[in-house]
Amino acid sequence: MANKSCILVLLLTLGICAASAVPPEMREKDVFYFADNLAEPIRVELTKPVDIFGGRDLTTRLGTAPVGAIVEIAGVTRGLYLITVRTPSRKIEGWVAETTLPPIPREVMDEARAKQDKRDAIAKAIKDRKVILGMAFEDVRKALGRPEKTSFQENTNGRTDTWRYIAYDSVPETRYVRGPYGNVIAQTYYVKVPIGELIIDFSNGAVISVAENRDSASAPSRGAGVPN
Repeated sequence: MANKSCILVLLLTLGICAASAVPPEMREKDVFYFADNLAEPIRVELTKPVDIFGGRDLTTRLGTAPVGAIVEIAGVTRGLYLITVRTPSRKIEGWVAETTLPPIPREVMDEARAKQDKRDAIAKAIKDRKVILGMAFEDVRKALGRPEKTSFQENTNGRTDTWRYIAYDSVPETRYVRGPYGNVIAQTYYVKVPIGELIIDFSNGAVISVAENRDSASAPSRGAGVPN
């Protein structure tokens, strides 16, 4: 696919370095970044010089990418691309008008946004200490810690793992002790008691089911008698 200024080259593989990612602390909230959301970076081979600017107002020119340069699109926002290009003399990172480069195919944008949505959902689940479908082993460990029990099976369809976590509740326990003057003192403690089990199944490294078995009879309030 080509236009008057450049050729869009998607999913290049051999002989080209990996995508340059913008560090998370430097990312702008209203810019969609492609790093970690596509298997390969989006690159454009220029057939016409393109000016690159230091700000989104496109007033401060940083330099010009020459004909034949390979431009990597790092992010996109309203009417703008955030790009990186290596010229014969230096590396330039900046902004260009979206109309300067050919449009990114819808299927590529849909794939990238779907992966970002999944990453956001997993990050929220980890923060909330929950498990959702699609999580990897490390995601579950970050959310819940190490499982109490693990098992696995392998067959022609791949590997299935099962992780089990014991669910606990804090239950008040009251003890009565004699005080220094012979009076009875009530002391309340909160103890962890098992109330059930969380069972997580993985297929080929991704969560496919989450089940919780609760045993209401296992978490009664307990107390100690008054000492004689």
